[in-house]
Amino acid sequence: MFLESIKIENGEIKNIALHQQRFDETRHFFFPKSPKIELEEVFNDLPSFDKNTIYKLRLIYNSKIHSFQIQPYQPKIIRSLKMIECNQIDYGYKYENRTLLNQLFEQKQDCDDVLIIKNNQITDTSYANIAFFDGKKWYTPKNCLLNGTFKKLLLQKKLIYEQNIFKNELFLFEKAKILNAMLEWEGSEIDIKMII
Repeated sequence: MFLESIKIENGEIKNIALHQQRFDETRHFFFPKSPKIELEEVFNDLPSFDKNTIYKLRLIYNSKIHSFQIQPYQPKIIRSLKMIECNQIDYGYKYENRTLLNQLFEQKQDCDDVLIIKNNQITDTSYANIAFFDGKKWYTPKNCLLNGTFKKLLLQKKLIYEQNIFKNELFLFEKAKILNAMLEWEGSEIDIKMII
């Protein structure tokens, strides 16, 4: 089973085209004979939403859509990250099964989340992509675990740039930001000293 987490803000589904692209790519890879499903058509019958509330739409699917849930969303405040090494992790598709990610998250100790290192390269946190600021530009790891929809959008807008970032290069940056479909680019930042 696979998962899409989609933001509903001001009563509108956000970034639907990139969610549709990932949904299609996943289904085409695992279920190549399955008929195309248009997410916009699936969501046509959704109830109206309070425009002052942000919602998370959680879609579970494989060859077909099995379920979706819609709940008000409150972002986590992430101020610190614990670096955890895991060379065997593979999360190239957004699987519903997050067992290994959850096991890594449990190692965060006093930090708010983990920053996963694979083969000495920085990848992602337990639930989001990440970007680093060097004083001039924002860079996101090319060697990520999952190519997130919000990350793709920021790359298209040239607000961030991809490059391989090794664990021992972290000192080159001043601060970091968490990136996922539920967050805003203008959101909170993490001082690089708070990544341990």
